[in-house]
Amino acid sequence: MTRRPVKKSIKEKTENSYKKCDYCRTHRDARGFDKHRAACKIRFTIQNESRTARAARAGVDGNATNCSAGHNTQAAPTSLLEPIDEQTPDPALLDLADDSNTPSSSSNPTSVPPSSVVADEYIKITPHPHSLDPTTIIVPLNSPKTAQPERKPGLISAIAGDHEIPVDSRPWAPFRSLADFEYTETAVNGLLSKQVVNKQLEGFNSAWAIGSRLTIRNSNDMEASLAMACEYIIKFKSASVSVEYQGRTHKFDFQYRDPWEWILALIHDESLAPLCMWNSVKKFHCTREKGERIIDEPNTGDAWWNIDSSLPDSKGGFPHCHIPLHFWLDKGMVTRRVKKFPMVLRPAWLPRQVRNASGNGGGLLLGYMPIIEDPSDPSARSAAETLQFAQFKREVYQKVLKQVFRTLKRRSWYGEAHRCADGEYRILYPGILIESQDGEEASYFCACRAALANYPCPKCLVCKDELHCVSRTFPARTSESMRAVIEQVSVATTKAKKEKILQDHGLHDIKHFLWDFRFSDPYKALSYDTLHSDDLGKWGKHIWELLLGVLENAGAKGVLTERMSAFPRWNGLKHFHNVTTIKFTDGQSFYDILKASYCYLIGEWLRQLNITIDIVYPPLCC
Repeated sequence: MTRRPVKKSIKEKTENSYKKCDYCRTHRDARGFDKHRAACKIRFTIQNESRTARAARAGVDGNATNCSAGHNTQAAPTSLLEPIDEQTPDPALLDLADDSNTPSSSSNPTSVPPSSVVADEYIKITPHPHSLDPTTIIVPLNSPKTAQPERKPGLISAIAGDHEIPVDSRPWAPFRSLADFEYTETAVNGLLSKQVVNKQLEGFNSAWAIGSRLTIRNSNDMEASLAMACEYIIKFKSASVSVEYQGRTHKFDFQYRDPWEWILALIHDESLAPLCMWNSVKKFHCTREKGERIIDEPNTGDAWWNIDSSLPDSKGGFPHCHIPLHFWLDKGMVTRRVKKFPMVLRPAWLPRQVRNASGNGGGLLLGYMPIIEDPSDPSARSAAETLQFAQFKREVYQKVLKQVFRTLKRRSWYGEAHRCADGEYRILYPGILIESQDGEEASYFCACRAALANYPCPKCLVCKDELHCVSRTFPARTSESMRAVIEQVSVATTKAKKEKILQDHGLHDIKHFLWDFRFSDPYKALSYDTLHSDDLGKWGKHIWELLLGVLENAGAKGVLTERMSAFPRWNGLKHFHNVTTIKFTDGQSFYDILKASYCYLIGEWLRQLNITIDIVYPPLCC
């Protein structure tokens, strides 16, 4: 009789569930290891580029602010991918070797390096003049990569100066051992009861496991470690708001986290210090013929640049820095009957691979927007009652958000000085730079009227009869213009005049909480919703259905199904077997179908789809 295969021991399972990062030399959970490694790779890439750039600046003209060393910053284009003068000569590059004895470019700003080292293709980064180091950075793209300098064991060299960050030898603290942390994580994620935890720990600490490294003895011991771990995270606070509706006062209780406490935790985090983008830059992709503006991060856009220009110049004192935030709010179905409205905040001054992840430096769950129950049947309400309930919901949103972000109001105007993790003192000005919401949530957040209004767009004053005019430009909403409208409403003599003013601007009679904030225009910060407008909207609900109808009339739906089924599997791309018979409801599926359309459509179908795609993703008018 053959012996049964021996199962892996707990030690082997533990070792296999954790991987060692090649960059920071720490062990991480295998489930999130890829994201952690990607973030570490970015950190060390930035470090290497910084060392390379510092060496290059030893010979490159530090005052060059365009692709030409003789041009001024004002000549730089301000629109996305706007071409630079094709006659502009190339800036020269010196040897990128790290030579500490090479004189700095600031000591000889007019020096021109020899033409023999000019790069054919490079990235030029022009920091804002208010930056600590406004020297232009040149990153060659077609030259051999320089060897990365050796890292000291257990140390991470930050970008700013020689600041060094010691790597924590016990990343599982305050748990006493890695085994304690791993078991607690399993118990919490598995929603194990106290009885199950006590039974398992009793077994692991006796005869179940040989050589167990667990030090926790029971559920009380585990909860004590969890309580200590909770001291390292931003705690929730309780608050309530009251709003009157139909003669009754409705009270809403909610919990939230203080965004300013979270901001301070990030700027004091030494592991994030090399990644922080404290000032705006203008980035260009340059060749011998021309240059193009690149916008790939919030700090490369014009909005942040203009904010930096409005802040005081340090002039040898503390630098004044904008702290941009990305606010996300949407409805989510926990089950078929339970829905939640999570509010998430992300640090826009960190790289997208870090801020969009769930680990350190990622998004923060601010809290949940209170659920506003409808006291009556919507179909039985009159137009006036519907308008009254819509205003009631928006008043709740405004009061809740005002309470959540109240700690940022004063600081957005006057700033607050703090010593950051890189050792520099900075005066920080927080503000909401980006808002991500669908059409419904955007109307609530901006206190605008919804899709059936005469002016339904939360970003501009386009009439509903002209929504199809995607090539026209309409007046943009701003905090100043909308505040002026509400002031007109407040002095109107009759209810009819007030309603007429509000209808002509698609507003409710509500003062937006962000009007009192600096660097936080709620209408300008609202981003275009590609998921609902394009993937689920124009393509998923309209063009895809039209395409299926055309194929059905031509008797070619079966051909489409066969080609989609035979389409090769690709990383990050969904594979469809019955694409014409399944009803899809998520935008990602529709987007994957659209990406594969060039492979399964031929001839006239593909030509028509190319025309359609140009319509699906037009330049935005607002």
